[in-house]
Amino acid sequence: MKLLDLTSSFVTDILSKIITKTLHTKLGKNVDIDINDAYVSIENGKLDIHLDIDASMNKDDLLPLLKKFNIL
Repeated sequence: MKLLDLTSSFVTDILSKIITKTLHTKLGKNVDIDINDAYVSIENGKLDIHLDIDASMNKDDLLPLLKKFNIL
C-alpha cells in the first residue's frame, strides 16, 4: 500500500483554495473550505482518498443548493 499524507499546512491551504474557487465557479455560491487532513492510498490499483474538511457558507445559500440537487 502506498500512502501519501497531505497534512502540511502549505499543501492543505492550496487544496482548500482550489476547491473553494471551484465551488464558487460551479455553484455560484461562496463556500469556504478548510482541509484539515488529506490522505491518499493506492492498493491493488484502487485509489482511496480520505479528507477531513471544515466548510462554511451562508445559510440563505444552503436551501437553494439542497433544492437544486433534489435533496429537499
